[in-house]
Amino acid sequence: MTDQQVPSAWLNVPSTSGFLAVGNSHSIYWRSFGRPDAMPVIALHGGPGSGSNPRHLTFFDPQIHRVIMFDQRGTGQSIPLATTINNTLQDLLNDIEKLRCYLSVERWLVFGVSWGACLALLYSQNHPQVITGLVLAGLSNRHEHQTTWILEERARLLPERHEEFLKALAPGDRADPIAAYYRKSLSPDRKNRLEATYAVWVLEADLEGPEPQTLPTMSLDEIDASMVNRAVIYLHYWANRTFLPHGNLLINPSALIELPVVLVHGASDWVCPLSGAQLVADSIEGTQLIIVPGAGHSPYSADMVQALRESIVATRQR
Repeated sequence: MTDQQVPSAWLNVPSTSGFLAVGNSHSIYWRSFGRPDAMPVIALHGGPGSGSNPRHLTFFDPQIHRVIMFDQRGTGQSIPLATTINNTLQDLLNDIEKLRCYLSVERWLVFGVSWGACLALLYSQNHPQVITGLVLAGLSNRHEHQTTWILEERARLLPERHEEFLKALAPGDRADPIAAYYRKSLSPDRKNRLEATYAVWVLEADLEGPEPQTLPTMSLDEIDASMVNRAVIYLHYWANRTFLPHGNLLINPSALIELPVVLVHGASDWVCPLSGAQLVADSIEGTQLIIVPGAGHSPYSADMVQALRESIVATRQR
């Protein structure tokens, strides 16, 4: 989480930061932007494994909001880095609530992008009494729906990319490539770890926009430590089916009926298909699904930014 990522409108806004010990030798790094008396928001980052991104401040008004972010276990500046030990979905959900209590926030708006939107949805169903609303961008509807899209449906549409994803695997490992690459990511052999990292990179490289781009060329030697660290957490969650009992994000959707819930999704999202967001919206009464034409997975296209800003304002007015 670097100041170079902070939007110019937020550069002179007060901020505080620190570490919170959350148990099992884990400490999460958090940062709060904005006045202590402003409207609190928790902004949950994507991944898994990516670390928080102050660029998310783009969607908020520094005169109105206090935006709180943290690096999820094993990511960013949290300690220890890139560990899978005591790193589960329930751990992350518990960390969110521990951070709220630590910062003495009574209720907050919950915002998330991609994987962060999954966490936001699950956390809010567990703790609806502390939520003022949800705004979710590019929701990744894990586990089965997302896996089927990437490994089957998208694989048929982008066969060359899918073959590149599989290329480091022996024929016998291709039936379950996620488990095979997860094993590689945990291997003491450096080449295995780099191959797993490359495979994760192939899954998303240049697919943020509305049209898939030709996969860039990258050698294993170009992979840096941050990519390796991200890949091990990413594969840890995927190989463990996101630690969801039935792969379902909707554990208690009736808890959200009284809350404003807005899903903002690019019409041409190649990473998290629109159909996943539609399934969630159809299952939560009163949910608003805003489909942004000509947008992909990135929340930073002009139309996505506008839709997200308007959605955040709308939840405040309800």
